[in-house]
Amino acid sequence: YGEDPFLASELVREAITGLQGNLDPRKNVAATVKHLAGGGTSVGGVNHASAEVSERALRSYILPPFQAAIEAGVLTVMPGHNDIAGIPAHASKWLLTDLVKQEYGFKGFYISDMGDVENLKSQLHGVAANQEEAVRMAIGAGLDMHMYSADTTKFVAPLIKLVREKKIPEERIDDAVRRILTVKF
Repeated sequence: YGEDPFLASELVREAITGLQGNLDPRKNVAATVKHLAGGGTSVGGVNHASAEVSERALRSYILPPFQAAIEAGVLTVMPGHNDIAGIPAHASKWLLTDLVKQEYGFKGFYISDMGDVENLKSQLHGVAANQEEAVRMAIGAGLDMHMYSADTTKFVAPLIKLVREKKIPEERIDDAVRRILTVKF
């Protein structure tokens, strides 16, 4: 909605209300705000690239529209392809859980962007040694739903294994399922 954080925040509030606030609940949709956060400031304007942005700049210019969306009751948020200061958005507990879920009070759910859990182990980010580690990092950071995994060995199977091995607490799965089902129902 533009570079001005105040104007963008006001437009986001109205968009969320327009999409989710129909008096006839059969006509509502779950809005998604994306991409959290800083993808537009990535090095060279390249999708998936690093965003070298300070926390002050994030809070002053980039995050206000996301906070406005959360205050307006947005139901889903999609993390960005990029990293912030070397930590991919899909693996950032500070961004997904500490800031947005806890500080901003986000009650909806996170949905990954296509292939971004897998990108944690790819040359794009390279922070995970393998797919199991990528799943552990993303779910541990606060991701609730993986948008795309045609091959269940890439997400579901590692997730089940990690829960059984107690590397991902059942409470984290309960939280994700609760958020998703609350939105669906």
